[in-house]
Amino acid sequence: MDRNLFLHPPTPQDFSVINRIQRQAFLTPWTDELVQAVLRHSRFTVRVLALAENGARHISGFYIGHPVGRGYNLDSLAVDTPFRGRGFGKLLLEDWLATARSQGHPLATLQVNSRNHAAQTLYRRYGFKAKRILPRYYNNGDDAYEFELETPFPSGLIHPPLRSFCPTPAVPYAGGANPQPGL
Repeated sequence: MDRNLFLHPPTPQDFSVINRIQRQAFLTPWTDELVQAVLRHSRFTVRVLALAENGARHISGFYIGHPVGRGYNLDSLAVDTPFRGRGFGKLLLEDWLATARSQGHPLATLQVNSRNHAAQTLYRRYGFKAKRILPRYYNNGDDAYEFELETPFPSGLIHPPLRSFCPTPAVPYAGGANPQPGL
């Protein structure tokens, strides 16, 4: 696992990278206007995962989530193509689950394209169950599965929540014990 990882809220400069990643990752990407609105709205939790290597900062992925009813919904999670297969999707998912848990939500929900088998496999590994099909959910006519995970969420996560290690972009994720007790 890369040790120069940072998880933080996006900066204004990250908008174009988030947009590029989500357009590349999804058959039905969000519009630029929707992404901008979500990034500005306090109801949504948005985190980018950045990798620092060779003196540069690379946004390798992001997630967007928000509370809905008694649950916490994962609106979007994507990893940039060159960074796939390195466990970054798991890190992002685990941080999102830790956020839901820390905010006291008894239910985690998400919608996934019925053709996105890799994402479905990841979510099932974490205990998510497909609860229903959402016909023609996406604007291209694809169906979605709605997945749910009831508490208790997995407590033995592979990676500690990165936010505990990286409350700001200036503090790298270094693994090991939590250097900031109480976070």
